[in-house]
Amino acid sequence: MINIVLARVDDRLIHGQIVNEWIASVNPTHLVVIDNELVNDKFMSNVYKALLPIWLESCILPENKAVEYLKNLDDKGVRIFIIARTSRVFEKLVAAGIAIKEITFADKMYFNNKIEIPEIDKKSMKNLLNFGVVLVAIHHPDDESQIIKEKIEDYDQG
Repeated sequence: MINIVLARVDDRLIHGQIVNEWIASVNPTHLVVIDNELVNDKFMSNVYKALLPIWLESCILPENKAVEYLKNLDDKGVRIFIIARTSRVFEKLVAAGIAIKEITFADKMYFNNKIEIPEIDKKSMKNLLNFGVVLVAIHHPDDESQIIKEKIEDYDQG
């Protein structure tokens, strides 16, 4: 089974909090950024990679290459941190058989009493819940997480 130590939705992708707090907290061996736009922007890809510790194996992949890459890491004793801008990326991974138990969300919209979650994201989050994935909002690793389910349970897929 693929050892995913953190799956995170964060529209900023790699930034100080990721490098200084989350990587230290979950101690991954691999960081996988899944983003169709960033993979085509070599300058920004290099900027993001330069922020990471040199010991951390990292890659930036388009959505259509992520499943194969992750499956190739199965049973290799690695600890994987996956980050993407939206829940829709994780919905595709889970639908393709990548076992993700929990997804953390960084953006303020996912916290209670904050701005409304866009309908397209509610749909993918509802699908993730139906797959049995736990969805939580959390800023810092030491913070108490908030279950997101209540914010999307009124979503009607019909």
